[in-house]
Amino acid sequence: MNPKIFALGLSVEAVSLYLILDDLAARPAPLTRQACASLWNGSPESLEKSFEELEIHCILDVAGDQFALRHEMDWREGRPA
Repeated sequence: MNPKIFALGLSVEAVSLYLILDDLAARPAPLTRQACASLWNGSPESLEKSFEELEIHCILDVAGDQFALRHEMDWREGRPA
């Protein structure tokens, strides 16, 4: 887990999703919507919004149902324009 995730100004839900993805990647397990949904405690809508937020901040690459965490050097801080 990269502690920089806490300094980016993301929503609590987006940080939670990052932590789920980071845990899955460390196992290693596939980074898929289904794998994340099985660990997600919020609504399906909040999960989708969190995926979008991580993608907007260049933390996550999305290719269909598969995801990849990007290197922290690619991450963007703050709220998107």
